Amino acid sequence: MSGAENYVISGPDLLNLTTEIFVKAGLGREDAGIAAGSLVEANLRGTDSHGVIRVENYIKRLKHGGAAANVKCRLVSATPATIVLDAENGLGAVASRQVCGLVRDKALKNNLAFGVVRNSNHFGAASMWALLLAGDDLISFVGSNVHRLMPAPGGKGAAIGNNPFALAVPAGRYEPMCLDMACSVVAQGNVLKYRHDRRQMPEGWFVDSEGEPTTDPFEALMVLPFGGHKGFGIAVIVEMLSALLAGGAFADNIGSQYDDLVNPNRLSHFFGAMRIDAFRDLGEFKSDVDEFIDKLKAVPKKAGVAEIFYPGEIEAARKKANLKSGIKLPRSIVEELSEIAAELKVEKTMIAPLTARPV
Repeated sequence: MSGAENYVISGPDLLNLTTEIFVKAGLGREDAGIAAGSLVEANLRGTDSHGVIRVENYIKRLKHGGAAANVKCRLVSATPATIVLDAENGLGAVASRQVCGLVRDKALKNNLAFGVVRNSNHFGAASMWALLLAGDDLISFVGSNVHRLMPAPGGKGAAIGNNPFALAVPAGRYEPMCLDMACSVVAQGNVLKYRHDRRQMPEGWFVDSEGEPTTDPFEALMVLPFGGHKGFGIAVIVEMLSALLAGGAFADNIGSQYDDLVNPNRLSHFFGAMRIDAFRDLGEFKSDVDEFIDKLKAVPKKAGVAEIFYPGEIEAARKKANLKSGIKLPRSIVEELSEIAAELKVEKTMIAPLTARPV
């Protein structure tokens, strides 16, 4: 491997390699493609904290039994507008892909629908499922709980997950709006990037085991909620809509994704959708969304600011650019993927594109 700090790989090549890694780890090819697709999509959109940097953890969990391969979601209950599934400890992306399809069908038939999944694993970037569920005719709202990694205001120990959520709204001339955020100052996955790069983190992101601020990614134990009580409060509500509504695990009954590779995470997710034309004409709605975005972009800007962006616009632009020019991966991630692929005996011809384009 050359001394380059970064490498560029095409989206299709990265998807093929990651899919093959999951196949060699025991997943069926369809499920492997779903899991790989959710990670590569995050890289395409520039959300690298939820991209292929997660492959190592997913593979370790499959290897040690913390996550199960080739399981099917079990139907717990259903009505014309609701559904409850048990993921049976399968990968979160696989369960999410299934429930998105079911909730979307129900919403199209009944105008509104809501689904929940329990006993799942990390489902990746929430935007993936919000955009898939919304399509070009629904408004969607999705979210998930995670293991406890955020302190409560005034608390010392971890009280709740940073519980990510996303909403997607289709537009006309513009790419869909998509707000994707966790309830913490930054996504927990950012600590992985800083560990890989062996860099100090900005102040105000994480605290250590004593609840004291730290910039050392190897000492970082808990991520802080954004806005103090505001981020904490939203995280609590996401927990209600996912875990408690699904009858899933919550609080200290949730397993740690990274610190416990043997036992299930037992995460829960929720997926809601509403049919826009049940409220008003779809075309008129999209036209108004475009006009709203136009007005946002027309507001006066501070000196040095070139453009006002709406939620999801930057990520959509990154995806277009990355589909054209390829995905940039740091040397540490390339080495990690190469080692995983070699250990699982993935064909060398599939690994080669990782280092073909150093930058």
